[in-house]
Order: sequence, then C-alpha cells, then structure tokens
Amino acid sequence: MIGLKNQEVGNFDEAKSLFLNAIELNSKNNKAYINLANIYVLQNEFNKSILYFL
Repeated sequence: MIGLKNQEVGNFDEAKSLFLNAIELNSKNNKAYINLANIYVLQNEFNKSILYFL
C-alpha cells in the first residue's frame, strides 16, 4: 500500500491523504482507518486518532 510506504518514510500528510481517499472509496476499509489512526498517534494527535480507531 502506497500510504504505508509514505508513512514509513515520514510523509505523514501524503499518507493521511491516501488513507482518507481509500476510506472515501470504500467506507468499510478497516485497514485504512487503522493506518490513519496510527499516523495520528505518531503525531501525538490522540483525539483525532480515537476517531479512526472506533
């Protein structure tokens, strides 16, 4: 997944954009929600992270 590669190298904004796009295309894509939540955790944005873990 391209989003994960961007996350691995620290391109969090691009990764977030890709995961949000994946969610828009398929709202049942649980992996995209979890990956997006993980990025928010890495950025210490825990309140935003919770929204995507739920």
